[in-house]
Amino acid sequence: MNRKFLKQILSEESQEAKLELICEKLKLKPDIKVLYIASSRRSIVKISIEKYQVKIVTLYLMRMLDKIVKLRN
Repeated sequence: MNRKFLKQILSEESQEAKLELICEKLKLKPDIKVLYIASSRRSIVKISIEKYQVKIVTLYLMRMLDKIVKLRN
């Protein structure tokens, strides 16, 4: 394996471990509803759904802000 590939794998594994720690600290359990205020990071949603079977409610702030700006103009 080359170093770049190995670094990427380790980075992905540490990112996933960090997200799982967040889920554990939130004490997620099956069927809990979670409000996810959308950003470019969707990894936490994937882990929450797959490992903790939570229900995700997503709020896209940028879309809402775009609508508000259009209404004001």
